[in-house]
Amino acid sequence: MTATMTDAYTNAWKTAMESFQDTLKAGVKFHEETARFWTDNANRNLETFQTKTQQFVNDTTPFGKKNVEQFNKTFEQNVQRTMDLYRDAWKQGMPANPAEMSEHMASMWKNTFETMRESVDALAKANTDMLNRWVDVAGTNGNGATKPAGKPGK
Repeated sequence: MTATMTDAYTNAWKTAMESFQDTLKAGVKFHEETARFWTDNANRNLETFQTKTQQFVNDTTPFGKKNVEQFNKTFEQNVQRTMDLYRDAWKQGMPANPAEMSEHMASMWKNTFETMRESVDALAKANTDMLNRWVDVAGTNGNGATKPAGKPGK
């Protein structure tokens, strides 16, 4: 081979290698920029998620606390009603004659049903209040916006 042909092949290989090297550098740079783009997006989304999660926790904690307090209050009231019922039922002792026994049992059953009705009403009210508080929280759609005016379902 002549020196000119050798130089031509050498220059062609050199040019091809430089072209390959430039292409490789561009590919690496593209991958770095792509990775940076997705990392930045992921970090922004994570920050947004953390902010919204913290806001949700801050918004719902008072409602959860109110719900627990209402449950405890309702439970204590129901226990007190039941204890009062038992106390009233047995405080006089058992009547001696059948007529008094019949009146005593009728009164005890009446008081039992009244206590049960009061307990069910208190529990229903507590559940309604709890659901209304959660509707209020859900009405913010997790972004602090207030819910539309009017009653739910209208």
